Amino acid sequence: MKIAIAGFQHETNCYNPTLTELDDFVRADSWPELLSGEDVLRGTRNMNLPIAGFIEAAEEGDDTLFPILWCAAEPSGYVSDAAFETISSRLLEAIGTGQQFDAIYLDLHGAMVSETYADGERALLRMLRAQVREEIPIVISLDLHANISPELFSLTNGLCIFRTYPHLDMAETGARAYRLLSYIFEQKPLYKSFLQVPYLIPLHAQTTMTGAAAEIYQTLKNQPVVSADIALGFSAADLPNTRASCVAYAKTQEQADQTCDTIKRAFDMCQSKFDLTLLNVEDAAAMTLAHAKPKPLVFADVQDNAGGGAYSNTVHLLKAVYQHQCDSVLMGLFCFPKLAAEAHTLGVGGRFEVTMDATELDRNGGCFVAEGQVIALSDGYFPYSGEVYGGGMATMGASAALRFVTDKGWIDVVITSIKAQCLDLAQFTHLGLIPEQYKAICVKSTVHFRAAFEPIADRVYSVSAPGLLPCDLSQITYRNLAPEVRVLDGANSV
Repeated sequence: MKIAIAGFQHETNCYNPTLTELDDFVRADSWPELLSGEDVLRGTRNMNLPIAGFIEAAEEGDDTLFPILWCAAEPSGYVSDAAFETISSRLLEAIGTGQQFDAIYLDLHGAMVSETYADGERALLRMLRAQVREEIPIVISLDLHANISPELFSLTNGLCIFRTYPHLDMAETGARAYRLLSYIFEQKPLYKSFLQVPYLIPLHAQTTMTGAAAEIYQTLKNQPVVSADIALGFSAADLPNTRASCVAYAKTQEQADQTCDTIKRAFDMCQSKFDLTLLNVEDAAAMTLAHAKPKPLVFADVQDNAGGGAYSNTVHLLKAVYQHQCDSVLMGLFCFPKLAAEAHTLGVGGRFEVTMDATELDRNGGCFVAEGQVIALSDGYFPYSGEVYGGGMATMGASAALRFVTDKGWIDVVITSIKAQCLDLAQFTHLGLIPEQYKAICVKSTVHFRAAFEPIADRVYSVSAPGLLPCDLSQITYRNLAPEVRVLDGANSV
């Protein structure tokens, strides 16, 4: 095959008022900068990215790839019309009518919202379908948190979705997309089915490592289909298609339909099994104070996760552990560029009154003031060591580790200049901080941290503190959900 490949990724948090601009896609963050042409192949190789997995599988299959572009921006608010139109236009213009291609693969997210389009991926696929030959198959890969509409499904010939959260299988998903495209291109009989599942599941309860989601994903095994996948949805979008869904591709329509029905029944059976538990910050601090086991407790500040479009700067959990005079606590990542710059000016060993005021961006973010000491500095550029960002480089900007002394010990806090989800041990170890040596670790992440931190933890807990990524859905008023969607908001907590 001659395959055009491209990627345009954004997870849009509709509660974040900050627009995502073109520059956010152009510059590197946890993923590479905007890549064009052959740089798409070179710049993503060996990374845990769908397009990287697709490329590797296609090269093994001896197909010819025509890379167009690839870009992603850190999750945040609505994608500006200027950014959406600029990137979409470049992609569409390069593909044209598709006369020189046999097939198209797109590495998308599934929860992009622009100023104009409530479903960015659907808008892009509409425009693409309007200009390419009808017989050209289009296969896409999507994030596990995609909010998939029936029309997006119908606009594609094949659709593959991550199956793990933490997302350890992104590259494998791209490889599966290639295999599905190859099957379609060989013109073998293929029937497809799509079903929206009327559940909105809080993100912290979506981990596929254990519990209800793990049980639901077991239904994908041993199904009589060519391909089947599940999306769990993204709860920070108040839109008609915000919910879980499933897709199936099979040799008969009956097999495809039955597989989606089986997945829907699994959701029905597991709806009361999702662990929606959230500790309050005071309980987390008290548990830290009492903890005496050799392994640390890990607390996740799930609603202030930069990886879900939050600001990564709220201080409620920090204030609680400081006021309880906890000792041997490691916390991160807090995004305060001015504070990081001040720490770099003072240098290692410098002492100063630290002001972490999150109310500048979010009135519910809180303010923390205390005497601190700079114990380590970094330019924030280093290789990740974990599986989620496998093969990638961190780009956190000027960063610092600050120490706050309490009556019983100390609290170490990592400050960055660029927002980054705390999900990799290297985000601490590159500053000389050894997470295993602390009594408690507090991370601003929702689930991705589990891949790296759960193996070193005594116990892991999700904590409820204010933030822009809603996990306690009982506190959210949705106005645009479909009427049949059931919001799992704590009534079923175990």
